[in-house]
Amino acid sequence: MKRSKKAALVLMAPAASLLITGCSGRDPALVYGSLQECISSGINSEEQCRMDYGNAEKLHPEVAPKYVNRAECEADFGPGKCEEAPKQEGSAAPSSGFFMPMMMGFLAGQMLNGAKGAGMQNSGLAPSSKHVPQPLYKSRSETDFRTAGNKPVGPSSYYHGAKNLSPSSVAPTSGKLVRRGGFGQVSNAFGSGG
Repeated sequence: MKRSKKAALVLMAPAASLLITGCSGRDPALVYGSLQECISSGINSEEQCRMDYGNAEKLHPEVAPKYVNRAECEADFGPGKCEEAPKQEGSAAPSSGFFMPMMMGFLAGQMLNGAKGAGMQNSGLAPSSKHVPQPLYKSRSETDFRTAGNKPVGPSSYYHGAKNLSPSSVAPTSGKLVRRGGFGQVSNAFGSGG
């Protein structure tokens, strides 16, 4: 009887540590500069990479910061790094009249325990990440990625590993209209240690 109690306690210890880390409010996320970078990393399956990239691409027009003209957008993101925002459904106007930065990368969730994607897909287990795949941007003065809401997420995971981020802190929201310096000014403050 004593031996079974000891065994039960020993078996419970790893489960308790798993619960503690699961309650930290942070979750592993992966940051990629391209679809090919995600596939080459081998962390998630090619299918998962394509799905996350596609979801980020669909979300891009909705969440990207919007500018009233191309010059203001390019002042924050760099020459040739902005595109015309698509018009909203139901609008009679030929274009939206706004500009947004191009998608420079995307945020993806990491598979459970960093397991290789194909094996995980076949096991029937779902990814553990609570992160919503979403587009990422870089201001002209930074090398690290940021969400559309201007939250820093760091450099590419392909080179630096998974980031533990709070899903609520990087949850995508509708894109806001910003003026010159809106996105870039805030990112410059972060870049200068402010």
